Formats: sequence, structure tokens, C-alpha cells
Amino acid sequence: MPDADLTKFNLRDFMPYIMARVGSLMAQSFTPHLERENISLAMWRVMMAVHFNGPLSLGEIARSTGVNVSTLSRLIGRMEKRALVSRDRSRRDSRAVHITLLPTGEEMFQVLWPEAARLEDIVTNGFSEAEVTRLKSALQDVEDILARLTEDRPDQS
Repeated sequence: MPDADLTKFNLRDFMPYIMARVGSLMAQSFTPHLERENISLAMWRVMMAVHFNGPLSLGEIARSTGVNVSTLSRLIGRMEKRALVSRDRSRRDSRAVHITLLPTGEEMFQVLWPEAARLEDIVTNGFSEAEVTRLKSALQDVEDILARLTEDRPDQS
């Protein structure tokens, strides 16, 4: 917990600041690879979510990627025009739409994935396997806590 005495406060020790900086620097490090393929970070996140989880609804993708549903709908439209994904009506619920990665999207994913995995290797290289496991577990715990805090609130992303 941050010290109430602001004279002792160190911004570099403030978890929200650290997490934002890490996320930003990771994105900046990966952006040149995305730019070569002419896709955005949000598109990459959609591709990863669908690749690893199979066809997903817009809501499931939104929860997985942190992109709000209205933005996601427009993003999926742009990805459809590029034949990266398709929208298919659910067989169980005709109102629901599932997003599927098309062969062009899968091919692009396969081109980018080694660079994404390499970036993770670079940033975790100085840690033991146990430390990496604990770090990921702690981050997942923080994500779960924050998701619970926001799940009852209207979408504000």
C-alpha cells in the first residue's frame, strides 16, 4: 500500500504505474512487427484470443482482450474486409455471433507468433522458471481482482 506521506512516495514503486509502463514498453517493442503486417495491437490481441480459444463471441473477445464491444465490432469489421476473420451466427443462439480466424488470419498469426514468443523470452531471460511462473500467477491474480471490480460496471473501455 502506498505510503500516505507523499514525500516518501516513489512512482516507480507504484504498481499501476509499473504495470502501465511494462504494458506500454511491451507494445512498443512488438509494434514494428505488427506494422510490417499492417495490423494494430488490438487486431493482434483478437487474433491471439481466437487462435488459442477457438471461435469466440464479441463479449468473450472483449473480456479476453480488454477492447470494448463497440470498438471491437468496428475492429472486427476491418479484419473481415482483410479476410483475417469471419463472423458466423451461433447455431444455438441466432442472435449471437462467433468470430473465427480465417486462413489468412491464421497465416498472419503464424508469422507474428515467433516474434511475440521471442519478446516474452527476452523479458523473462533473467528470471528462473519458478520466478516467471510466480510473476505470471501474480499478474493473473491482479487481473482477476480487477475484472471482479469492473464486471458489474458499464463498459467504460
